[in-house]
Formats: sequence, structure tokens, C-alpha cells
Amino acid sequence: MHNNPIKFEQGPIRPPNEARSLLLRLTRNCPWNRCLFCPVYKGRKFSLRSVAEIKKDIQTARDMADEIKLRSLRVPRRVPLYRNLQDGSFSMQTDDMLAEEIKLLIENLD
Repeated sequence: MHNNPIKFEQGPIRPPNEARSLLLRLTRNCPWNRCLFCPVYKGRKFSLRSVAEIKKDIQTARDMADEIKLRSLRVPRRVPLYRNLQDGSFSMQTDDMLAEEIKLLIENLD
């Protein structure tokens, strides 16, 4: 078990219907950022997260899941995992980046 808090980067939006899901942040903020109805990303610059950053978050999520399993017998065997659609557009990443991230998710959190 960890003595230090473990965490990973998350975006500012967490839809209520995803309360039991792991949201993985692939990008930061919104590439468009001009929608009149959305105040969430105003004044924040869009950026892609590196595969190394995402890999670290996946490993952290795996570590967190392992720790939860050690502490509770009531945790389901498998936690639903959804790729992050928050912070604008994950489609700004290259196909190779997305493929590597998906492979890491399957290897580490399935």
C-alpha cells in the first residue's frame, strides 16, 4: 500500500453518468474554445498530452485499482473504463498516439 497519495491528471468536466468510470485525459482543454455556451476552457490553451504522461496515468490508475482491491472485497472485478472525451478533441492526436494509448489501456487495465 502507498504511504503517499497517488493521483493522475483529470479534466474539469466529469459527467454525472460517468461517476463510476475512469476518465483518462488525453488532451488538455479545447482546440476550438469559441462556443458561446461553454465557459469551461476560456483563457486556457489547448495542448496534447504526451504518451509518456498518459502511460504514467494508466500505471497510476492500475496502482489505485490494485490498492482498492486490497482494501475492499466489494469492488467489482473489473471497473468500467472509458477513453476520455473531455477537454475537447482527442482526435487531434495522431493515429499512432491513440493506438499506443489504447494498447496501454488494454494491457494495464483490462
